[in-house]
Amino acid sequence: MHWRQVVFRFGPDLPVPRWRPWSPGPSSPTVCDDPRVCPPQIPGQLSWTQLPRTLTIEHAHRIADRSFPELPAVAAAVDHMAAERQLGEAWKRLALHMARLALAGREADQQLVREQDLARLPELRGPLVELFRRAGLLRRRPNRWHLSLHPHASAVSCEHCLSWSGTTAKLCSACKNWNRFNDTGECRRCHRVLPLSLGRCRSCRVVHLEQTLADAPVLDQLWFGGEIDIYANKTGRDLKTARRHQARRARAARRYWPEHLIDPAQLELFPAPERDWTAIRDPGLLKITPEAQYLVDELDRLARAQSWSSATRKKSLRTLRVLLAWLGTDTPIPERDVYGAGSITEHYNTVRVAGFLQTKGLLAPDSQAVGTDEASVHRWVGQAPAQFQADLRAWVSVLRGEGKRPSPAMPWNTIRGYMLHVVAVLPVWDHLGSLNEVTEEEVKTAAVNYSYFTGLRSLFRALRRERRIFRDPARNVHLTAPVRVPRPIPADRLKGLLDQVPGIKTSSLSS
Repeated sequence: MHWRQVVFRFGPDLPVPRWRPWSPGPSSPTVCDDPRVCPPQIPGQLSWTQLPRTLTIEHAHRIADRSFPELPAVAAAVDHMAAERQLGEAWKRLALHMARLALAGREADQQLVREQDLARLPELRGPLVELFRRAGLLRRRPNRWHLSLHPHASAVSCEHCLSWSGTTAKLCSACKNWNRFNDTGECRRCHRVLPLSLGRCRSCRVVHLEQTLADAPVLDQLWFGGEIDIYANKTGRDLKTARRHQARRARAARRYWPEHLIDPAQLELFPAPERDWTAIRDPGLLKITPEAQYLVDELDRLARAQSWSSATRKKSLRTLRVLLAWLGTDTPIPERDVYGAGSITEHYNTVRVAGFLQTKGLLAPDSQAVGTDEASVHRWVGQAPAQFQADLRAWVSVLRGEGKRPSPAMPWNTIRGYMLHVVAVLPVWDHLGSLNEVTEEEVKTAAVNYSYFTGLRSLFRALRRERRIFRDPARNVHLTAPVRVPRPIPADRLKGLLDQVPGIKTSSLSS
C-alpha cells in the first residue's frame, strides 16, 4: 500500500482533493465505467480551451470496462510488444489501462492520440508512444510545441501579449521575435514597460489597428493567436512599410516655415551682411512654396535626363530646396548665398545649382563684395605681361560662367589655383606678342607637372572657345607617367637563381 493524491477536475460535483490510501486489491470500490472520469464530449463542438488534466491509476480502474473501437488494435500492439520484450501479464494489464485512459482523454472528433497527451499519463508514458505508433493511432508532437513532459504542467498565457497559444512558455514565439528587434520602454497606450515599436508594445500594435489606436480602449481581456497571429509574424516588408510611413508622418509634422522670405517690393536700406547658413536648424525640414517645389522638380528632371550620379543629384536638390525655402523665388538669389549654402555640410552641392539658377535668371552675381581669392586673381592678372592681360580676363570670365556660351560658375578659390600656375609660366613667353603664338613644344616645356598642365589646358581651351586663338596648342599634349627601370640583381644572386633552372649551366653562360 502506498499514498497517492487523487484529484478530480472533470465536473462541478466532484469531491475536494484529499489524501487517502489506495490499493488495487479487491477491497477497492469497483466502478466499471464512471461517467465523471473523462466524460464523452459532443462531436462537432469546438473547444474554447483545453485545460490540463491530472490523471491517476485509479481513474484508469474506474473506466476499465469502457469500450473503444480502437482498443483491439492497441491490444494487439500490447501483446506484440510484451512478446518482444518478454514482459508479464501485469505489464500488459497496466498498458491496457493506460491506453484506455489515453483514448478516453481525446478531444471531440479526434481519432488519433496526441503525443503531448500521453506525456500526462501517470505510468508507461514512453512505451505508450510506441504502442500507439504501431497501432496507427499516434499524432506526433509538432516541432513548435514546447509542452513540458511533467504530467501536471499547465498551459499559460503570454506575459507580454496575454494570448493563449497552448504552450507552457512564458512568452509566445511572436513576442520572443518581437523582443529581439525592439528596445524596452513604457508603452504610451497601455503604460506597461515592454519592448516597443513606434512607441507601442506588440499587443497595442497588433490587436488594435493603427487607425483605431487613438480611440480604442486599453486591452483588458485575453485573446488567442500568439503564435498564429498573421500580422505579428510579418516582420519583413509590412513592418518596414509601417515604420517608413510612421517616420514620414512624423517628419511632415516637424516641418517648419523659415523665418522670412525676401519681398521684391521691399527696398533695401543697406547691403545685408553675409549669412551663416550653418546656423539653420534642420535644413531638411524647411517648407517651400508650390513655385519653389516646381523648380526643384525641374532640376530633378534635368539631373535624370543628363544622367547625373545619384549622390550629385541628391546634393543639388537638397541645396536648391534650402535656398528656395529661405530666400524664395521672387528675387534673384545672391551668388555668395549659393556657395554659402554649400558650406552647411558635405552633403550639399553648389556648382550645378548655380548654373541651373543662372539659366532660370535667378542668380545675382556678387559684384559688390570681393573675397580674398577674387582679389588675388585680379591682382595677378594686373601683374601679368600687358599683351596677355586681355586673354587672361577673358579666361576668368569663361570660368565664372560669363562667356559667350553659358556654363556653370567656378569658385574663386579654384580659379586662384589655376591662375597661380599660369602666371608663373607667362614671363617665359614675354617675347611673344599674344597667346595665339604659343606652340605645342612651348606648352610641353612649360608643363613641368600636372598642376601647370591643368591650368594651361584650361586657359587655351577657354580662349579657343571664345575665338581669341585659332588653335589649341595644349590639345595634343599628354603628360606621360615616368617609367621605373627595374633595379639590377647582384651577380651572386643571379648565379644562384640560374643554377636552380633545369638545363642551364652558369659555366656555359660565363664562357
